[in-house]
Amino acid sequence: MRKTSRDIRIFMFAAAAAALLLSGCAARDPEPQARGETPRPPMTGLPQEALSGPEASPNSYYFYLEAQFQKRRGNVDAAIASLNSAISKDPGVSYLQKELAVLYLHKQQYEKSLAIIEQMLAENPESVDLLLLKASIQRTLNPDAGVIPIYEKILSLDPEKKDVYQVLGKLYIEAGRLEKAADVFAKLVSRFPGAYAGHFYLGKIHSRLGRYEKAQAAFERTIDLAPSLNQPRWALIDLYQSRGRQEKVVALYEQILEHSPENAAAAIELGLAYKESGKSARAKEVFAELGRRSAEDKSVIRTVVQRLVLNKRYDEALTVLSGMLAGAPEGSGLRYASGIARYKQEQYEQAEKAFQKVSPASEYHGNAVIHRAIIAYQQQQDLEKAIAILEGAVGSAGDEEKIELIPYLSSFYKKKELFGKAEELLLEGLSIEPKNTKLRFELGVLYDEKGAREKAIDQMEQVLEVDPEHADALNYIGYTYADQGIHLEKAEKLIRRALEKKPENGYIIDSLGWLYYRRGRLEEAAACIERAVQLIPNDPVVLEHLGDVYKALGRLEEAMDAYQRALENRTGDRAKIEDKIKALQKNGS
Repeated sequence: MRKTSRDIRIFMFAAAAAALLLSGCAARDPEPQARGETPRPPMTGLPQEALSGPEASPNSYYFYLEAQFQKRRGNVDAAIASLNSAISKDPGVSYLQKELAVLYLHKQQYEKSLAIIEQMLAENPESVDLLLLKASIQRTLNPDAGVIPIYEKILSLDPEKKDVYQVLGKLYIEAGRLEKAADVFAKLVSRFPGAYAGHFYLGKIHSRLGRYEKAQAAFERTIDLAPSLNQPRWALIDLYQSRGRQEKVVALYEQILEHSPENAAAAIELGLAYKESGKSARAKEVFAELGRRSAEDKSVIRTVVQRLVLNKRYDEALTVLSGMLAGAPEGSGLRYASGIARYKQEQYEQAEKAFQKVSPASEYHGNAVIHRAIIAYQQQQDLEKAIAILEGAVGSAGDEEKIELIPYLSSFYKKKELFGKAEELLLEGLSIEPKNTKLRFELGVLYDEKGAREKAIDQMEQVLEVDPEHADALNYIGYTYADQGIHLEKAEKLIRRALEKKPENGYIIDSLGWLYYRRGRLEEAAACIERAVQLIPNDPVVLEHLGDVYKALGRLEEAMDAYQRALENRTGDRAKIEDKIKALQKNGS
C-alpha cells in the first residue's frame, strides 16, 4: 500500500515522541521538591542550576513540568506556552526545543515546527531524527519539495532505516527516475532479504523497463515471501499477458482461486482465458458457477459490470453474462447487466429486449424501465412510447420503485407540455415521501416553467429545510433573485454557498456571473460567464447571458457571436434572441 504524507507524519511523530522518552524527557513527580528535597534532573542536558535551589521566580524546570501537566490534560496550546517559557529561561536546551517542535506538529503548525528543526539541525546536522522530521514536514507543506537529498542523507547516516528505503524509492518512481528507484529497492532487499515491498516494487520497475526475466523473478520472490497475497500474482498476469504466455496466465488465475475461491474477478478472467485457450467446456463451468453465485452474492454482478462493462470490454461482458445465465436462467440482474452492455454498444433493440426480461419483482426493474423509456425517447424518437412505458410501470409499482420512476415520467410529461399531469404526479410522490428533495426540487422547477416563481421559491425553500446545503436549490433561489434584480446580497450568499458544494458547475458559475451583471460589475460578470461557457458550451441561456454582458461592455462583435450561438442551440421560443440580434445589426449599420 502506498503511504500517504499523513502516514509518514504519523510515523515521524511517533518516532520523535519515542526519542523524547528514551532521552529521559518524561515528566517526573514534583512531590520531592514539595517536601523540600532536591529533585533529580528530569533529563540529561538541563543545567543543574536551572533545576534546583530556591528561585525568586519560576525556573525552566517549573515551566517544563507545567508543560507536561498540560499535555497530559490535552491542553496542547497551554503546553506550548509553558515550553516557550522554559526555553526562554534556558534557550540552549535541545530537548525542550525538540518537544516544542513535536507539539507544533501535533497542532499542524508545520512552519513553526520546521523553523525549530532547522535551527537544531544547524547545530546537529547529522541527527537522523531531526532529518526525518524535516523531510516529513517539507513534504506536507509542499508535496513537490525536493526532499530526496534529505532521505538519501538519512540512509547514508543510518542504513538500517528500512521504511526510508521505501519512501525514497517511491519518490524516485514519482519523479520518473526508475533506475535510481531500482537501485534503492535493490539495496533494501540486499539488506533486508524478507522485505516484501522491496521485491514487489523491483518487479514493477523491471516490468516498466522491459526487463521481464528480472521482473518475473522479483514477483515470484514476493509470492514465496507471502503466498496468501494475490497482488504479485496479478502483476505477473499482466507481465505474462504482455508476452503472450497464456498458459502461465491460466495457471496464475487458478492459483488465485485456490487461495481466494470467492474472488469473482479472478473467476471472470479465468473463464475468459479458458475460452481464449479453446477450453470452452471449462469456461462454461466457470461462468455457470458464477451465475449460481450471483443469485446470492450481488457483488458478483457488480464485479462483471465494473471490470468489463465500465472498461468498455463489452463483448467479453456479454460472453460472461451469457455463460452466467446458464447457471441462473431467471437472473434479472444478469439480464439488466446484459442490457447495459448492449446499450453501451448502441445495440438498442437487443438492449430493450434484455431490459424487458427483468422481472417486476427484481430490484433492477425500475432502472430497466427507465432505460427502456430513454431508448424509446432518444433513439426511437417516440415520446408517446416512453410515456406509456413509464405510466405502465408507475401504475403497478410499489412505493419505493414509484418514487424512483416519477421524476422521469414527470420530465416526459413536461416535454409534452402536460404540466398538470406532471404536477399531479410529483405531488403524489411527495404524499408518499414528503421529505424527498429530488421530487420537491422537480416540483419547484415545474412551477418555474409555468411562470409561478413564488410557488417555485417556496418549494426550493422547503428543499433547504430538509437539506440546507442542497446546491441546486441554493443556486435556484440565488439566480432567481439575481434575475429579478432583488435581494442581491442574499442572492450572492446563496450562490456562493452553492459554489462551495459544486465549484465546477457551469450553471452555478453562470448564476454568479449574472449576479455581477445585475450589480454592474461587468468585467467580473464576463469572466464568470466565459468560464461557464467553457463548462457548458451549448446552453442557450448561458450564451445569451454572455451576449448581454459583451453588449454592455461594448464588445459588440463578440456579443453577436454569442447571440448567434444561443439561437443555434435554442429549441423553444427564439423571438427574444432574434430581436437582440436585429438590434445589434441595426446599431452596427
